[in-house]
Formats: sequence, C-alpha cells, structure tokens
Amino acid sequence: MADNVFTILFHGTGEHRDKGDENKEVLHEITKLLVGEEYVNWLVCDGPGASPPSGQQHNPLPGSFQIDDRKKSPKQKSVENRYATYIRDYNGYVSHATGVYSKMAYNHLPLWLRGMLMGEGMDDNIRHAIVVLASRFETGNFTVNLLGWSRGGVSCIRAANWFYEIWKERITVNIFAFDPVPGADLGETIHDTHTLSSCVKSYFSVLCLHDKRSTFKPVDLRSLVVPPSSPLELALVPLPGFHATPLYFEPGNTPLHACPEVGRYLAWKFLSLHGTPLRDDTLNAPSKFTPAHLCELYASMMLDLDKYGVMDWSTWFYQRGESPWGLQSRDVLTNRHDYVRRGSSSYFLNEHHLTCFKTAFPALAQHLGLPQVWPSPPVPASRLVRAVHTVIDLKRELDRMRPTSTFKLLWERLGLQKPPDSTWLPEAGALKAQAVAPQVTPEMRAAQSKGYRLLFNLMEAA
Repeated sequence: MADNVFTILFHGTGEHRDKGDENKEVLHEITKLLVGEEYVNWLVCDGPGASPPSGQQHNPLPGSFQIDDRKKSPKQKSVENRYATYIRDYNGYVSHATGVYSKMAYNHLPLWLRGMLMGEGMDDNIRHAIVVLASRFETGNFTVNLLGWSRGGVSCIRAANWFYEIWKERITVNIFAFDPVPGADLGETIHDTHTLSSCVKSYFSVLCLHDKRSTFKPVDLRSLVVPPSSPLELALVPLPGFHATPLYFEPGNTPLHACPEVGRYLAWKFLSLHGTPLRDDTLNAPSKFTPAHLCELYASMMLDLDKYGVMDWSTWFYQRGESPWGLQSRDVLTNRHDYVRRGSSSYFLNEHHLTCFKTAFPALAQHLGLPQVWPSPPVPASRLVRAVHTVIDLKRELDRMRPTSTFKLLWERLGLQKPPDSTWLPEAGALKAQAVAPQVTPEMRAAQSKGYRLLFNLMEAA
C-alpha cells in the first residue's frame, strides 16, 4: 500500500454514505472495495444537503459539524460559522441571495435545503479534507485521488484548487468525475467549479448525453478551463442516459446495463491505476474488460443509443420539475462529434471506445482511417510483405468480429443492407474523423493529446 497516496470520495447532492446496501450507486460500491481505514488511507464526504438516515448520527449533515473533528461534533452556533457554509470562490464569499433564489428568503431556509438548492456544505467538506490531509502529510510530496458525482464531481474540481493554494508543488491530484454539475447558477458565478488547478495530473470525466434539465448543465468541453503549462491528461467521455444512468449498477434489471458496467469499471480502473489500493470488484470483474469486450459494450450502447434517452412519465416529471424554464439538449449530445477527435462519431461513442477498437482490431482500425495504435505494432520491412500481412490481418480480425455487436454496428453505420459475406472488406478510410473540433485553447488541445495515453492505460484489463 502506497504511503503517499490518499483517496477522497465526494458524494452528490443529497447522497449519504449510510443509505444502505440496496443502493448500488458507484461511490457506495467503491467504498466497499477500499483497502485500509478512513482518515488514514481514504475519506468519504457525504453530499451537500445529505442528512443521515433515521437513527444514524455519526455522519451528520455537511456544514453542520466541526471540520477539525473526526467525530464530527456539532458546529458552534456563531455568526462566523454560520457564514462559513457559504460557497467560497477565488474572490471570497458569494451571497446566496442572488439569481433564481433571490425571492425565497434564502438565508432563512434550513441548512439541508440550502445544501440541496445551492450546494452549501461543499466548502466544509473540502475544509474537512484539508484538515485530514494536513495531519496525514506533514512533510514530503503526496498524491490525492478524487472520485465524485454531480456536485461531488464539482467538489473534486474545487478541492484541487484549494489544495494547491496550501501545498503547491507538494501535491498531485487525479480526478474522476461522474457528470460534474454545479447546479443552479454556481457554474456561471463560481470560477473554481470549472477551472482545473495546475496540480491536477489526470482528469477523467463521464458526461451524460440525455439529461435535458437546464439547471443541470455539466462542466464540459466548452466550460472547462485548463491552466497553461499544465501536465494534465484530459479525457472527456460521453456515456448515454440521464444524470445518474452510469452510476446505478443493478445487473439483469435492464437491457441497457452496458452503460453502468463501463462507468463502474472505469472508476475502479482509474483509482487503481493511480495508486488507490482496491479489492477486485466481484460484481464487475475487471479481468473481463478486455479491449474486445469493451468494444462490445460500447457497440451495444451505440445500437441502443436512442433508447437511453426515452423518458417515461416519471423521468419527464422530475426532469421538468427541476427545470421549470424548459428542457434543452446538452451540448455533449448535440455536438458529440467534438468529443471524438480521432474517428467518426457515427460509429464511436467516445475516445475511449475508439482506443479500445484500435487495440482490439489494429489492422482494421488502420484500414478504416483511424490514427496508428499506441503503442505502434512492429511493421514488416518490405511493402509486399506489409500488404500481405495487412490483408491476412484484416480477414482474421473481421472473422473474429463477425458474430458480435461490434460487427453489427459496423455494417449498420457503413450503410450496408445486410451482413456482408466472408470476402467483404470495408471501404478504406470509412471511419476517418469527419467533423472539425471546435476552437479550443492550446492548453486544452495539449491536455487532450496527453489524455490518449490515459485512455490506453484505462482500456487494459486488470
């Protein structure tokens, strides 16, 4: 167990660690797999507005307890502590009696409701984490791995900024954020909700395609700010479904289970890759996630992509209820091609899908116009030998792929009316990138390029 690696999990709004084993949400499941003990190797922070379940008081509502007390004794009722729950940005404290909640006598609402509405408690969670890290790492360099969902994902981004203010170059941070959503107007008024610190080495974010709530805009390609001269490996990965779809793991309950399978595996692999000691995930065994198997899961998501966005009456009700000004498609859905820079978004769901395909089927990937696989395979010396090898490898890979969803998706997206026979070869360059990515900063472009190596490492089966 690495002595200089610490892991922090930030739950989303209203989500509490003590909800029970029936809750298969990823952060709950990852908590069960953590090796070591809390405050020594890892820390779990409950979500803003998350009161403990009835009869359980040892993990009280964030913002209500002393940040320097591991037993979480009640916070003193002083004026200073009352205002300490407000959301802090680079420029100090921000008044909550603004924007959409200005007419609601906001300051008189109970803390749990302020946490649900505007995320109060986030800052105290970060302060609590700072106190823990300060006592754990008095000297030397150290690494902190962060995992969060929704406002918990935003807490990861904000925490990294605060950590850097204190520890500067002593600290390295890696972040895995499930659909980071600031909520309400925080994404526009609070800069550290969408600005990555220069201490962040790896940032992997799952972005849900089909949520339409205007109050649930995620930190995405157009809102994320990458610092200059950053070592950042960046991966922004669209997955289908609504805000919680990639998180809730209930095998057999839905034909659309591929999405949470991949989401849960990626979170486990990311933390493990960056030094968090974890037990094997017996419900989602990492050993099965070969490049070919991941291609199958992604192909099934692409074949059923429209089904993930279907809203029944209950889905429509909570989407509409939490977005009274109207529903609108997310940028990550309408411009998904901007998130797939190296291949066709008609076939590839995201860059991780493309990386898996290139590794599972390298000859076919090159024939279809995708960039060279990384690391590059050995190339035969002569042109004739190379041509013969190419044809043999293409046939072999197509034969191996033929009965699968990966193959079905290929012939559908190439516009074929029926499955081709064994002599068929796809048109060269057919999956080459078509769309032009939006104008992004040089820092963003460099971080995305570094992120390809991260995607390759995450693809490898444990």
